[in-house]
Amino acid sequence: LGKYEHVLSNPESLFVLDFLYVQNPSKIMSPKRISFFLERIFTIKTGRFVSLDIWNIDKNSLIESIKNHGYIRFIDLIKLVHLNSKFSLKKNNIRTIIDKNPPYTLHVEKLIKLDKKSKFVGIYRFYLDNIISRNKYRLDALNHPYYHALTWCKYNEELIRLKNNYEFKIHLVQYEKFVGNPEMHLSEIRSFLGIKNNEQTTDNSNLDELINGLKTKNEKEQFLEMHQKAFQDINNSSIGKTEAPFNSKQINAIHWICSTTSSKLGYNKLPHSKPNIAIQTQIKILKLILFFVELKHHLFYRSSHRTRKYLKFLLKPHSIIFNKS
Repeated sequence: LGKYEHVLSNPESLFVLDFLYVQNPSKIMSPKRISFFLERIFTIKTGRFVSLDIWNIDKNSLIESIKNHGYIRFIDLIKLVHLNSKFSLKKNNIRTIIDKNPPYTLHVEKLIKLDKKSKFVGIYRFYLDNIISRNKYRLDALNHPYYHALTWCKYNEELIRLKNNYEFKIHLVQYEKFVGNPEMHLSEIRSFLGIKNNEQTTDNSNLDELINGLKTKNEKEQFLEMHQKAFQDINNSSIGKTEAPFNSKQINAIHWICSTTSSKLGYNKLPHSKPNIAIQTQIKILKLILFFVELKHHLFYRSSHRTRKYLKFLLKPHSIIFNKS
């Protein structure tokens, strides 16, 4: 979608979430708050590759845009940051801004309050393929198959709930169906977002620019392995993964954890049996850990930036334990 002439899709970043709960979106911001915002966005790093550095924002252009805008609200600042990235400055007359961030799934209701015109596209994927990927790239607080399975359920149950509550704001797509007929589904998504189907596309050279923006060789290699498919033709290479590093008991437990949620999303239930008591106990413990990890996540973003310094100090030892498990 980012190839379309009047559509902007900057690389993944969570800078909006950093301010979402502590900034009134419609209130006029003071020069002091604007100054703090500008200092903050160029220093935050919320995850692997998730930093505004990769956007190569033209700071002078951004500051000039803020001056020319007059009275500034938080929602205005967000848009101006997007519109002054290196990728944006190559385009003209941008009408749609796409912000691709899966963690926003848990904050849709707040994002709708931020901008009532917002719309959301959720692409969900078969749980086993997702769990294999999450395990490979260590994308969760605990690198354990049951924890990844519980996380998959958590996010997709939230997608289902939000779709039920905001039917006309959220468009859900099953990944496996999407790659089977990408043109049809892209047409439906464009229609949902109000993007014309005949809109002109541009050459996409963003991959090389993104790679050059990363600092270390290791970061560049990891980025390519995880994200280069986004710059290639759509294919089904990520469907039906067979290199699962799990034993038969673990796979059975994954089916047991995910089957109810997956059936709600239109997937067929796979044969499985109820795990033994030891595995059920392990799953309950991991579910409790997930609860506290999500609680930490929400407490952090709902706190003031000053309070977050103390939260980081208090929660860091627990995060280290989780990451090493």
